[in-house]
Amino acid sequence: MISLCGPFDTIKDITNVREAWRLKVRVIRVWDFCQTSDPSNVFSIEMVLVDAEGGRIQASIRRGMMKKFKDSIVEGGVYKMTYFRVIENGGDYRGTFHEFKLLFQPRTKVIPTENFIGVLTVVGEEKSFKKFGRDIRVLELELTDDK
Repeated sequence: MISLCGPFDTIKDITNVREAWRLKVRVIRVWDFCQTSDPSNVFSIEMVLVDAEGGRIQASIRRGMMKKFKDSIVEGGVYKMTYFRVIENGGDYRGTFHEFKLLFQPRTKVIPTENFIGVLTVVGEEKSFKKFGRDIRVLELELTDDK
């Protein structure tokens, strides 16, 4: 069993060569990924994680894992996390520009912890633009050091 005491890995170092990444992150955005014709049909819970260095990565909780994690993760919360399946970050909607994204699995551990990278003070407007022929949406966030 891997310890969730430091040191922690950085998001910029995450690759698909292992699953036992140890992260200390703030959840800065959470949303349900639903079927467009039936918003009650949720395929996954998506989120964007940020570490103390400002690295960002998208994480997904698929339908089979939702019951286990849905009530334990809140937007703005800070957590220690480990054991993810790491996959390529592809598809039509990418929550971050990171090459990979994290999938929660049965042995993923999530432990609430203390604040470590400031307070989310501003959530800007969502902006859309085209890049390489694809529609891109960006949400600007501002963190303020709370020390």
